Amino acid sequence: MRYLLILALLFSVTSKADMIEALRAYEEKDFVKAKAEFADLLPLGNDIAAYNLAAMAHLGQDTASTETEAIALFKFAAFLGHPNAGKLAEKLSLKLSDEQKTQVETKFKLLQEQLQIAVEPIEVPADFSFINPIPVRARAAEYPFQAKEAGLSGFNILRYLVDGEGKVQVVDVLHSYPKERFDYASVKALRKWRYEATGETRIMHMQFIYILDDGASFNKAIRLMDEGKIWDYAMLGSADHQQAMGSLLYIMHNQSDYKFLIERGGDLALQRPDFSYIEPRMTPQFRLKALRGIAIVRTDDQGVIHEIVQGSELISPKANELLKMQIEKVDRAGLFFIGRLPDAPDYEKIVVTPVAKIPQNYTASYWWNLAARSGDEKAQRFLAAFDDKWREYMVSKGDVSSMTWQGASYIIDGNIKEGNRLLNKAAETGYRSAQELKAFFQP
Repeated sequence: MRYLLILALLFSVTSKADMIEALRAYEEKDFVKAKAEFADLLPLGNDIAAYNLAAMAHLGQDTASTETEAIALFKFAAFLGHPNAGKLAEKLSLKLSDEQKTQVETKFKLLQEQLQIAVEPIEVPADFSFINPIPVRARAAEYPFQAKEAGLSGFNILRYLVDGEGKVQVVDVLHSYPKERFDYASVKALRKWRYEATGETRIMHMQFIYILDDGASFNKAIRLMDEGKIWDYAMLGSADHQQAMGSLLYIMHNQSDYKFLIERGGDLALQRPDFSYIEPRMTPQFRLKALRGIAIVRTDDQGVIHEIVQGSELISPKANELLKMQIEKVDRAGLFFIGRLPDAPDYEKIVVTPVAKIPQNYTASYWWNLAARSGDEKAQRFLAAFDDKWREYMVSKGDVSSMTWQGASYIIDGNIKEGNRLLNKAAETGYRSAQELKAFFQP
C-alpha cells in the first residue's frame, strides 16, 4: 500500500496549486494540510485526490478516518476513473462485516452527492465553424508582424455576442496561446464579422489559428515540447506544463490535415506523442451532392467505403447508402471524416480528412480537464464556457467572467432579473465585457 501511494503522489497527472500544495504537504508529513487540500478537490471529481485520501486513511496517516471511510474513498476514486482504486476497494472489503459494508455504501453515496462537476470530461471543439451558422462576412485575422518575425505560432478561442441583425457586439478572449500575443488581431478581425439577421441574440465561440506555412511552426512546437520537458512535467503534476501541453496539442492538431477519434476508456499513453499519426497525406476527395451532416467511414486502399464507423450525425443520405462508394485520391486504407453543413449549397466542397485514433491524453481537452479538476481557475473558467456544471460552480465562486456571460445567457433566455443582477455585479468590478454587455442589454 505504501508503494502504491508513493506512485500516486509522484506520477499523478493532476495540476495547479491545490494539488501541488497537497503533494508538498504530504512529502513534509503535514498530513492535516494534505488532507484538507485533497478534500477540497473531491467535489470537482478529482480521482487522484480521492485515491490519496483513501490511502492516507488506510495507512493511518489520517487518524480521524476509519477503514470503512478509506474503502469508500477507494470506491469513489474508482467511480471517478482511477485505474487501481477499484481492485483495492474490493480486496479490502473482503474483511468487512455486513454492518461495515453498509457504512461503506452510505459514505460512498454521500461522496457522490457532493460532486459538483460531472464525471465525464468536457470536450472542447477543435473547429467551431462546424457548430456555428455560416457568417455572411468573415474577415481573416492578420498575422501580427512581431509574432511572424519571431516564428511564433498560436491561437485564440473567443466568446462573442451576435445581435439580431447579425452584428458582433461583444468579444471576450477565452483562451490564448502564447498569452496575449494574438489577442488583438483576433478580436479586431472578429468584430467585423457578420451573420445573417435572425432577430435573435446569440452567444457563440470561434477559434483563430496562427500557423506559418513553411512547417516551422510544427517543428518548433516539437522542439519546445522536448527542450522544455513539457510532457514529463505535465505528467508529474505541473500546472503550467499541463496548460502548455494542452495548448501545444491543440495547435498541432489544428495545423494537421487529420481529425481524431479518441479511444475512450483505453490505456493512457506514458510517452509523449511522436506525431507520426498526423504525417502529411494526399488530399482525398468525395463527390455526393446529397451529402449533409458528418460521418466517419473506413475504406480499403482504393478508397472504397466498407464500414460506417460513426453515422448518427449524417442527415442525408442514410449511412448504409455510403457503403461501396469511393473516396478519391486515397493513398492507403484507413479512417476518413466526411462532412458538409446541413444548410450548405450543393456546390460547396465536401470536407474530407483522414482520421487518426489516439488515446485520451493526446488531446488538449484531457489536459485542460485535469487542470480544472485540480483547482486551476483559468482552466475552470475556460471549461465553464462549454458546460453548465462548471459555469454554476464558477458563478458560485464569484468568477467575474462566468458571471458576465451567464448573466447574458439568462437575459437571452428570458430570465431578465437574474441576468441583470449578475451583469450589474460583474460590471461593478470594472470588467470590460460586463460593461459592454450591460450597455447592450440595458441601453
